[in-house]
Amino acid sequence: MKEILSSLIEQSGADFDWKAYKYVSEQTLEKTLSETNTLFLDPFFNISLHKNIFSQLRHLPDVFLVNIEKKWCLIHRSDDQFVIDGHSPLSQSKMNDLDIVYLEEVPKKLTTNDVIRTLLEYFPKVNGLLLLLSPFALIPAFYANLFNTRMIYNDVSYTLIFITLCFSMLWSVEFFVKKWVKLQHIKVVDEKSLKIEKYLFSLLSFSRLADNLIKTRQIESNRRIVWDNFASLITDVAVFIISYIAITMVIGFSSLYLLLFYVTVAGVLVWIRYKNYKAYLEHEASQQEMLTERISICSNAQQLRFYDFESSFSQFEQACQKIFHSDKRISRVNFNWDELVRYSSFLASFCLFLIMFYQSSILQN
Repeated sequence: MKEILSSLIEQSGADFDWKAYKYVSEQTLEKTLSETNTLFLDPFFNISLHKNIFSQLRHLPDVFLVNIEKKWCLIHRSDDQFVIDGHSPLSQSKMNDLDIVYLEEVPKKLTTNDVIRTLLEYFPKVNGLLLLLSPFALIPAFYANLFNTRMIYNDVSYTLIFITLCFSMLWSVEFFVKKWVKLQHIKVVDEKSLKIEKYLFSLLSFSRLADNLIKTRQIESNRRIVWDNFASLITDVAVFIISYIAITMVIGFSSLYLLLFYVTVAGVLVWIRYKNYKAYLEHEASQQEMLTERISICSNAQQLRFYDFESSFSQFEQACQKIFHSDKRISRVNFNWDELVRYSSFLASFCLFLIMFYQSSILQN
């Protein structure tokens, strides 16, 4: 029974504690189902297994177990037919008095923090391999330093070609590993996104607020951005740490002054990005309100010509003004961001040269 029951659980795609499932007893079906129900770990649904008679169910699941001639079989519903692997399809009339086991999913009532925590838990763990690729970020610096210190004095061009091929091979290794990680990341994101969509869809029947569709749209549009940006953040932090260690090995403890500069600039950039993110959220909400207004206008197009134009347009104008305000805010923030990033790169070079200048002066004295 446990083997066929595990097939049903796998078909559902629910998060499940498979390690503990090995210790579930098979004494009676009721006890097996009771012990199995405690092992579901789905963050969005309360999932439980139930036994019932086929004819007593109002809504039939797509996949369930049925007891045919004292043998439990996995059933797939296809329209009015019920398909069993290796058997001919069964009609509904032949299954009315049969015992079945099915999964019931009830959406949980989650807070905002619960949703955010689940999104972070759903972050693809395969991105941890990007940490191992962080040292490859030093390849351009090593290549440039090797040319400036050694190959510039070499009259043979073959040396340059050979060294370039060696570094190109290293870049190729980094590229293909990153590509594999990205493909796995996309695969996991698609799987987790489907679970989130399933949860949001299940909430629609309980929804009573007019702006729930807007909130749902915001979750849909931002969840993938969060996962992708978190992967980039891991790489950037690892590259920064390795680069800082390399600089520390060259200029010693004077690199702490450079670290102080980086921390200050990073704080300013994070603050600007935070403002930009809030602006994007407001812009997304304004666009959804505009879409709602347009849908309402289109659905009442026949009556629109009998309405007062100025009064009708004033409501539409308010939605437009919100979008215009968000556009201007995003434009200003993006301009400040681009200029600050460009100037901070120049200041970083200045700070590095200044520290190295005083470091060399101290060594000479």
